[in-house]
Amino acid sequence: MAGSDVTDREFLDMLLNQNSATNTAEEWLQFEQMREQRQEESIRKLQATVEAQGKILQAMADRLKITD
Repeated sequence: MAGSDVTDREFLDMLLNQNSATNTAEEWLQFEQMREQRQEESIRKLQATVEAQGKILQAMADRLKITD
């Protein structure tokens, strides 16, 4: 399940869910939309982390008077 953005708990719930075979197309679409939303949020958090790290490194370089 690596890279699918499905947590271990969600995967187990999917396996144990007796009604999974009767899920409608609309339910599957909602599941896919929720997965995409979680993935987009993860990407936003990662981008914010990278930007913050860049600012910290730039501040350190400025403080140490390191130039390109």
